[in-house]
Amino acid sequence: EHNLGEEQSRIFEAGASAMLIGNYLTTLGREPEAVLEDVAEKFVTRATAEEVYGVVLTGNAEDGSLAIDGDATRERRAGR
Repeated sequence: EHNLGEEQSRIFEAGASAMLIGNYLTTLGREPEAVLEDVAEKFVTRATAEEVYGVVLTGNAEDGSLAIDGDATRERRAGR
């Protein structure tokens, strides 16, 4: 067993869309801020952020306006 710590998001660079933690498959457990950073760094797409992680974003990375839509994210995650 290994603790990936800050490196755990790197599995998504390799194409993973979820992680198995304690016998539970989790994607909604990721903090929205971590997902925002992954989109900004192009580790995951904006569509993946919304569809897999339930994080709704506004703006875009190119002009620095990329941000989490908190209300829409809470609504999206509550609907799962």
